[in-house]
Amino acid sequence: MTNAPQSGPAPVSQPPQAPPPVQRDTTFAWLAHLLMLFTWFVGPLVIWLVKKDEDKYAAFHGKQAMCWALALTALVFCVWILSLLLALVAGPLAFVPMCLMWLALLGNLVYVVIGIVYTAQGRPFKYLFVADLFCRREFAEAYSDVSAPAPAGQAPVSSPPAQSPPPGPTQTPPEGPSAPTT
Repeated sequence: MTNAPQSGPAPVSQPPQAPPPVQRDTTFAWLAHLLMLFTWFVGPLVIWLVKKDEDKYAAFHGKQAMCWALALTALVFCVWILSLLLALVAGPLAFVPMCLMWLALLGNLVYVVIGIVYTAQGRPFKYLFVADLFCRREFAEAYSDVSAPAPAGQAPVSSPPAQSPPPGPTQTPPEGPSAPTT
């Protein structure tokens, strides 16, 4: 009997496991978006004020829903003024901005429903422009566990590994043994 080491299959290294997703209490977050449909900015304002010190996730969504409702209110007011001016000047032309306003309000309904679904699932969601202008710090605090925040409607994106560029006219290929030519 010899005590020689036995060669067997090499141990397989396991790829590093991703940390488990952070469990968030999403109830108040999606409720802020839902309340915006029924109470305009008041419901999200209440959620933001109540949750701003204890739940950063719900506070962010409350503040962003409130800011979105106020921005939409300003947009509707401006379109209403434009329609009034057009009615005084060009009569039937006032119909065009009013139709656009109703389309924008319908689009808002769809966008808010998307926000409700995303926040209920704990996925990152930001309203266009509003979150970047008014809620940047809150977004960073609410999603501190997410490496690269994604825009609404997209999954978070991780950066691809760096690759060396292909040889171009300014680069010479590495020298080495070349294949024989026939």
